[in-house]
Amino acid sequence: MTVAVAAGLEWFHVVAMLATGTLAGLLGGLLGIGGGLVMIPAMYLILSDSYGLDSFHLYKLAAITTSIVVSIPAAIRHARVRALVYPLLFSIVPLALLGVIVGVWLASWFADEYTHLLRRTFGGFIILVVVVNVYRARRAAAGDARLGETCPSPRRWGLIGWLVGFPAGVI
Repeated sequence: MTVAVAAGLEWFHVVAMLATGTLAGLLGGLLGIGGGLVMIPAMYLILSDSYGLDSFHLYKLAAITTSIVVSIPAAIRHARVRALVYPLLFSIVPLALLGVIVGVWLASWFADEYTHLLRRTFGGFIILVVVVNVYRARRAAAGDARLGETCPSPRRWGLIGWLVGFPAGVI
């Protein structure tokens, strides 16, 4: 707590950030959403531009770092219950890494006075996630819970890598 106060944060900022981390972890584990969907907007609401015009980039970095740490045990648990289709995974991961490189490059264009455009893009993405989940819930309520095949055929794995892995990496 002393380090946070020395960095210019008030005690309520520290408490709010601890609550945000807890909420992001609970929602991420319970609902399967990325904690960044909670963490990034919350950090911006709590801390605003405390770290300059590029504060939003710092908040993204904090969320990404958390995601990496949380993803490792989640991947291990999925592997233990045999919930991974390794060939499909091997088509998604390399393209996701390529997407990350492209996403970081694109984000660098949204620095300084253009950071507000990145915030708006992120907000649009959150709205898209909500719309897709409402659509899925309505389909499930109508008796059709599936949005597609449960596991695509091997001939489509490369396409799935480009359609899922690459955009996920960019985002």
